[in-house]
Amino acid sequence: MNLDEIKQYLTEKNYDAMLITRNNHFLGQDVLETENRILALTGFSGSAGTLVVTKEKAYLFTDGRYEIQAARQTDPKTTEVLCGRNETLTNWLREKFPGRAKMEYNPWCLSIREIDTLSRLLPKLKLVAKAQTDDLEPASVFAHELRYCGVEATEKYRQVVEFLRQNGCEACLIAGADSVSWLTNLRSDALPDTPVVRAMALVRADADIPVCRRPFVSARHPLPGASAGKDGKRACRRQRADLCSGRTKNSRRRPPDDGKTRNKNPPPH
Repeated sequence: MNLDEIKQYLTEKNYDAMLITRNNHFLGQDVLETENRILALTGFSGSAGTLVVTKEKAYLFTDGRYEIQAARQTDPKTTEVLCGRNETLTNWLREKFPGRAKMEYNPWCLSIREIDTLSRLLPKLKLVAKAQTDDLEPASVFAHELRYCGVEATEKYRQVVEFLRQNGCEACLIAGADSVSWLTNLRSDALPDTPVVRAMALVRADADIPVCRRPFVSARHPLPGASAGKDGKRACRRQRADLCSGRTKNSRRRPPDDGKTRNKNPPPH
């Protein structure tokens, strides 16, 4: 939808606004140009921005780094740029909708903490969730060498599974693409600057190895060679890479990187 279509949609649904963030369903990760709805709707290409569309106009919130850029890239007839310490999203929404109001948002592109904060600070504003996701483009997935990641993926799985069992949990959903990359010791070329595997993982307490499916990971299915010798581990890594990339054969495997790729090794969560 373009801005005019969104305004018409708001009128038909009797909503007061639509909240659009510069995000995708991998919160905190790089956003491809094809996923950037703010860019598509307003022309603004900056890395920080939140858009609120009402029945009358669109309002773009950004910070001082992009004040000049936002003004140049957007059409003032359709989009008003709000930039400044006092022009926060919550303050503006409180003044714009002092009474009861409804605002639609995409729950994939907003964290639970952000939703809770808006609900707490703006009790009169009813947030209406409507999920929308983008199809991911095929990407090559390759194993991260042990000399760079430090710990075998099977050991990481074992630690997570042991944690689940000790705490009486049946499963753990890992929604962060960087955490999934750490857990599986896999990397990909899906993004131009960040080599994460764009996937989510569901690790079950009764499973040995989760199976990756873009953009989500299925639960229990131990892979052949998981506990075998060196050759078996190579086959396991290759099959995991194929599954994560949505391919079953002919998956292109990259050579190991030169050590410049940063590995955060975040704790499992």
